Amino acid sequence: MHFGWYINPETTGPEHDGRHIDEVLAQAVRAEELGFKATWITEHHFTPYNTYSDCLLLAAHLAALTPSMWLGFSLAVLPTHNPIRFAEQANLLDQLTKGKIIIGVGSGYGPSEMAGFGIDAKRRHEVFDEVIDVVFKAWAHEDGVFEYHTSHYQGRVVGRIIPRSHRRPHPYIARGTVHPEFAEAWGERGQPILLAPFGTEHLRTMLAAHQRGLERAPVSEEQKREAREWSPVVYTIHVAETDDEAWRDFRPYLNQHLVSYQEANTGVKMTWEEVMDKKADFVTRFSTNQTIVGSPETVTARLRELGELGITHVMCWMNTGGTPHELVLRSQELFAKRVMPQLTEVTTSVPS
Repeated sequence: MHFGWYINPETTGPEHDGRHIDEVLAQAVRAEELGFKATWITEHHFTPYNTYSDCLLLAAHLAALTPSMWLGFSLAVLPTHNPIRFAEQANLLDQLTKGKIIIGVGSGYGPSEMAGFGIDAKRRHEVFDEVIDVVFKAWAHEDGVFEYHTSHYQGRVVGRIIPRSHRRPHPYIARGTVHPEFAEAWGERGQPILLAPFGTEHLRTMLAAHQRGLERAPVSEEQKREAREWSPVVYTIHVAETDDEAWRDFRPYLNQHLVSYQEANTGVKMTWEEVMDKKADFVTRFSTNQTIVGSPETVTARLRELGELGITHVMCWMNTGGTPHELVLRSQELFAKRVMPQLTEVTTSVPS
């Protein structure tokens, strides 16, 4: 198993935006020093759920700031992007990282996010299919004339997409999905997937479906191995010396994170009390399935179970809900020095 550092800082107000960005950049630099293998970034707009918004622009900065690490998107909201611009930017990032980037994409979900870009949230999956089709065709286009049409964009490219990608025929592109049929189809492309932490049985089903697709993929065995290796799952993680200390320190920020999460997903602002009153089942599921909090021993045990299930890469999300920088760094240090070394030799196997 190996681990990535996931960056999605929730803003505590416009006057703090710059500080939040500076802090997560410092955390990424420290993650590189501590042996994390990748930095993962995401894309959210208009709600306190995220501070930097533009994952492609931030990725270019991180490529220079942490040159030994892989970079990943978990994920870019593809319906909000012009497909030709996206194809160009992805290729540039692939060149800047010398092929060490995973372009994670998905259809998004936030209604306010979609509205801000003039997209009907009910059509986001359809728009995703349109955009990704043009992106793949753009990557395959060598020279001459290329015309494209979507419900939001149309154009005529005369020439080629510049720069070409470092990795051929295009950068690794991972699809975020919770559906086994999509996982299998993406495996047939020889590409990674982004997994959701929805419990053991869900993960087992998704990994098995992806593996079935990879077995039929017309790509090298090395690419199949990397597609499996770079199919990660993200967990909200906090580590302290004891379980009690971890929950005591982290609980207020986890609660704030859940408030922001609800606003990003529904477009409706809610207090913590309203979340608990109306979404108690969600809070329980999130705390059980998507959160790993405790001592190094507790966190190691949970992650070992994931490795034995077949998960090879875990994205560690520690800067949630406005967690203070110093507390994040302390958790990060404990994780790197007392959890990661216990898991490097875990034998992973893909469920059949």
